[in-house]
Amino acid sequence: MAFELLVNAVGTLAGVCSMASFVPQILEIWRDRDASGVSLRMPGRSSFRTVCA
Repeated sequence: MAFELLVNAVGTLAGVCSMASFVPQILEIWRDRDASGVSLRMPGRSSFRTVCA
C-alpha cells in the first residue's frame, strides 16, 4: 500500500513537472503575441514520450 502511494506520488509529480515545462513558452507567446519563434520539437518529443510510455 505504501509503495503504491509512493509510485502515484512520483507519477503525479512527474506529470506536474512535465506540464510546468510548457509555462515559459506559453508566457512568452502571451506577452509577445507572436508564436513564430516557438519550437515545435519540444511538444512533439513530449507527446512522443507520452505515447510510448
